[in-house]
Amino acid sequence: MPSATGAFSKQDIGGEILPILTTGLYQDSLDALREYVQNAVDANSKDIEIVIDPDVASVSDTGTGMDARTARLAIRLGISEKDPTKHVGFRGIGIYSGFNLCNTLEIYTKCKDGIEYMLQFRFGEIRKALSIEAERRRTGKPPQLFLEELLSKNIAVTESNQNAIEDSGTKVLMRELVPDAYLRLQKWTTVENYLQQVVPLPFRDEFRFKQQIEKRFREADYRIVPLTLQIQHQREQIFRPYTNDIFSEEAKLKFFPIGTGSHKFGFAWVCINDRVVLPEQGLRGMLIKKAGFSIGTRAHLESYFKRPVFNRRVTGEVIVQHARLLPNAARSDFEHNSVRQSFYEALARFITTLSLWGNKIQQEGKAKAVLAEVNNEMVDMEACILRAGRDKDELIRLSVELADAERRLKLHQDTLKTLGTEGLNGALSRIGICRKTIRNALNETNQSRRKLEAAVAKLVSAKPASSTETLKPIEIRINTLAEALDNCGVRVPDEAATLIRRFEEEFIFTKIEPEPYKTMLTEFVAATEDE
Repeated sequence: MPSATGAFSKQDIGGEILPILTTGLYQDSLDALREYVQNAVDANSKDIEIVIDPDVASVSDTGTGMDARTARLAIRLGISEKDPTKHVGFRGIGIYSGFNLCNTLEIYTKCKDGIEYMLQFRFGEIRKALSIEAERRRTGKPPQLFLEELLSKNIAVTESNQNAIEDSGTKVLMRELVPDAYLRLQKWTTVENYLQQVVPLPFRDEFRFKQQIEKRFREADYRIVPLTLQIQHQREQIFRPYTNDIFSEEAKLKFFPIGTGSHKFGFAWVCINDRVVLPEQGLRGMLIKKAGFSIGTRAHLESYFKRPVFNRRVTGEVIVQHARLLPNAARSDFEHNSVRQSFYEALARFITTLSLWGNKIQQEGKAKAVLAEVNNEMVDMEACILRAGRDKDELIRLSVELADAERRLKLHQDTLKTLGTEGLNGALSRIGICRKTIRNALNETNQSRRKLEAAVAKLVSAKPASSTETLKPIEIRINTLAEALDNCGVRVPDEAATLIRRFEEEFIFTKIEPEPYKTMLTEFVAATEDE
């Protein structure tokens, strides 16, 4: 019977609430892996293992496990005893994240020196019952399937004799995977990429910034957890997605505090790729993390950059440690409160500071490149002056090139001075010697000939003014118009980039050779850096 006016009973909660909750919160079938890994991290597991076979997916940990009371409490829907200031998963819904993924969920758990328990969820039977109820409703019959009865018939906690847990920990088994989930879970790259973005994984040993970042993590008591993934016969430890080959040799790492006034929200680590965008589009930008798990995507903060190109040259993570910043259920953002507002204000200031750092690095990189180019040009210039003798036309041409080199150098002289005056002074000195040599060569008196001979001797015996003179110019090679636009901060969708490349191959390259075209694009990108 329906409840009386003003009262509320179990008949007022229909079974449909379960698929509504799970489908709304866990739109990606892989979100279930995140939720069960999150429970393992909350249980202080030292390591985690995910094994995906054709019909079963499991998540195993070596955490504290559950006793009888905790296991019974774990099956509750929308109720949790976890401290929301210390855990990302605290709403009592995550255990149901496998609802649309499998027909049966079995969870084996055991505390140290305790009894092993099994939590069983017959999700397939629940979905079948909901389907029958939907058919009844279509025929005009009144509802008769209520949540309490539905869960009571299909969920149980019992003692286990399976010995699934050796010492302590929890093992989640998703049995009889549904077809759509099965196909997605069998793709190694898909699963690996997902876990790399959302789970608190360690860095690869060979990653050159690993030691510095993990040292900062330890200082902040920020945990990372080793995770092993096995799909069919392939088995590997999974790491954060950062590798050396996505960065230039000039890439830099920096840490930034995140805070405003009395609020200290955490910190950020940022790697910037000098003067070129990161080749891996999926790693461009900052990822917000709370307790190791991602909140939103890297696109979340792109709009904060006044120059979007800087967002595409950086990668890193904003590590949130403030207790009152609580992730929403979908992990797409934080719950709305006054602290969230202050946090986003602090993020805006952080992005401004980050952009200023990026601009400084860009200017320094450009200045170093110009200095190296000018020094290399001076080597060729000196040889050309010696060969030219008194060929006035050639000497005049070299004089024009010399003036252009000096102009380019002086455009960046303020930046170069901040890096040290030795390299700048050395280049200017060589320009001065070349200019004086050309001037004397254009004077046909006997005295000028003697000065020319002395200048030639000085050029031949001159040593580089500093080690910076032997530097190679920093190469920024642009191959396509789409790549050029990307480096200038213009987002080009993949489909459009494909069309642009086809246009270049079928039309542009029939009118102009590829190399001059690529050089033109490279010069265009370099020119926009100074704007």
